[in-house]
Order: sequence, then structure tokens, then C-alpha cells
Amino acid sequence: MAGFSTYQSEADAKLSKHDREKQYTYAKNVIQYNINWLNLDENTKQVRYRDELTEGYNITPNFFISAFVKDNLDFRENGLNFKENFKGNNHFTNRLFDRDTLILRAYNINFLYVLSAYIQNSNSQKETFKKHTRKQFRTELVQYLNKNFEFRKIVSDDIEQFVEQNFRKLQGKIYRPSGWKNELLIAVEKGTSAYEDFENYKIESYDLSI
Repeated sequence: MAGFSTYQSEADAKLSKHDREKQYTYAKNVIQYNINWLNLDENTKQVRYRDELTEGYNITPNFFISAFVKDNLDFRENGLNFKENFKGNNHFTNRLFDRDTLILRAYNINFLYVLSAYIQNSNSQKETFKKHTRKQFRTELVQYLNKNFEFRKIVSDDIEQFVEQNFRKLQGKIYRPSGWKNELLIAVEKGTSAYEDFENYKIESYDLSI
């Protein structure tokens, strides 16, 4: 999910405190819309946003896009460029898989490039830009997560028992991705308490794939 600022010069493209707070509010509204949709059992089951077993939510990034105009009025380059990460917005610390843990990342983009692409109505240009943007967003987000969090995978023939026994101390830290049955993903912030040795359960290191 993304929010946009009004366009300005590249040097002046900055986010205010109010821009950040509005983006977080927008993100929470979109999340609630999707939760309402899930509660109606209209999910295609292709993506597991909320895992019923762990009560964990898939990581919810959102992006703030600041549109700028180059001094030379160039419209051929998209100018999409990572700008900064903002301090995570959350209700509870060290709960990556909590629905209220939001990761806000800011990017700049050339406003004239976007305007040109839609005026020309070039489907191929728009599709190329979408693919490039998704790949860039994903790559940089995964790098950020791997840098700031330690991930482990728990493997068990009775994963439900593991959740029942450890739910209170692992709430918001565990999540079962789509397609996983007897495995769970556990995440903690780097520099916090280390993982415990869970007796009778196999623990593997895990890196998010770019």
C-alpha cells in the first residue's frame, strides 16, 4: 500500500510529521478493509495474510511516494529511488507479525515520468515499470528485514501443540506462511533476547529469500 505527497523539486521532496501520520492511518484502514474481506471467507487462499493457528499476520509494509520534478524537466527516467526508513509504528515491541506493526519506507519518483506514461497510455511501458518497481520494493524490503531481524524455522509433526504450549511468549513473533503445514516462522529483533531451545522441536536458521 502506498501514499503520495504533492510534487516538488527533487531537492525539496521531504516528508513532514503529518505526512507520516496520515500514511499510517491510511495503512490501518486498508488493513481493516482486508480483514473484513477475510472474515467474509472471500479469500482465494493464494495468500495467507492472517494465520488462524498462530494469530500472526503477514508482514505489512507500506510505502510513501514523494513525486518530484527534475530541474531539466526530464520525463524519460522514472527516478524511483529509495529515500529512508522510518521508525516502525507498533503497539507492542518486538512483534513483527502483529497486525499493528507497520513498516513505512519512503521513495522518490519523477512526476513527469508517471504523467508521460499515462498520457501515452503505453501498456508495455506501464507493465515494465510495475515489474521493476515490485522487484525493487521487495528486494530492498527483504534486505531490511534480514538486517534487522533474526528468523528461525520451527519444524514439528505436531505444530499445533507447539503453538499451544508457547503461544503467550511467542505471540506476534510467530507466523505460518502460505503452503507451510508442519513449520512455523519465528522472528525477533536483532540484539534482543536469543531464541530458546524448544525441546523436541527442530529449529533451523532461515533467511528471507529475495
